[in-house]
Amino acid sequence: LSTAAQHVPHEGDAVLLSSVWAEGELRTLGRAQVAADTPFTDAAGGWPVWLLVELMAQVVAAGAGIREFRPGVRPRLGLLLGVRDFRCTLPHLVTGTELLVEAALA
Repeated sequence: LSTAAQHVPHEGDAVLLSSVWAEGELRTLGRAQVAADTPFTDAAGGWPVWLLVELMAQVVAAGAGIREFRPGVRPRLGLLLGVRDFRCTLPHLVTGTELLVEAALA
């Protein structure tokens, strides 16, 4: 378990994941908590649901950063090339909600 900032090329408040870890070569897991003090916070005080796609992309990037980790070398950009099916019935994500995100290489 490590901070996501070590493994993603993002900086500052663009890093939405609080922690990230890998389980095996093909699976990366991340944790984020919906915060009210980000540039992405909506008028309701939470996060818009489309931000879940960005969280998925950050877990993909973090997985690449973990697999290619070299001390002193900035992580390369990892890309989420597509989302096959995304559904969310919530109008937005409520502040304080903890999110667990999984990325698996296919």
